[in-house]
Amino acid sequence: MADPFRFLRSVMSHQPRYLSPECTLVEVTQRTFQGRFLLKPSQALNELIVGALARAAQRFPVDVVYPAFLSNHFHLLLRSETQKVLSDFMEYFTSKAAREICRLYGWEGCVFPQPYKVREISGEEAVQVERLHYLMSQGVKEGLVASPLDWPGVHGVQALLEEQPLSGIWHDRTAEYNARRNGRPVRSEDFVQPESLELSPL
Repeated sequence: MADPFRFLRSVMSHQPRYLSPECTLVEVTQRTFQGRFLLKPSQALNELIVGALARAAQRFPVDVVYPAFLSNHFHLLLRSETQKVLSDFMEYFTSKAAREICRLYGWEGCVFPQPYKVREISGEEAVQVERLHYLMSQGVKEGLVASPLDWPGVHGVQALLEEQPLSGIWHDRTAEYNARRNGRPVRSEDFVQPESLELSPL
């Protein structure tokens, strides 16, 4: 039987990146295929993105400081001690996000064809605050909304203001597939688990 997600295997493996020993805070930027609006905000996609980020953060020792997702790219401010951990985290997150995006929007191509970009952030307080402000301005600086609180996609502003975690879901597709394969009565919602992502301070 042909693999229905064969096209997802075409996501390029990320080349090893070197992080300076004194650097642990990084900004990661990832764009969609041809800049298409594959990250178009919706409640369903927002929950899946947050859930995938939360699971990735549980699986790998990476702190999520701030997420900002626009329609054709996203930024993540992350704390990771090594490039290997960062690479594993990003591979886990983007592969899950890509599969869910394809299911949700009926896309049959590669979602993230290019390697993500990493920018090291120095330990200087002013520099770190400047980058946080830059991520918080996503959606506003493009003239899409008047306030980041108005952006309907995943954004960390409200979570920071309310000091509350972001809420999402994790859909266990493997368990659901196995249940269907075994001929068991299956409701898709039975394989959905709530997840929460607590943002780490600078």
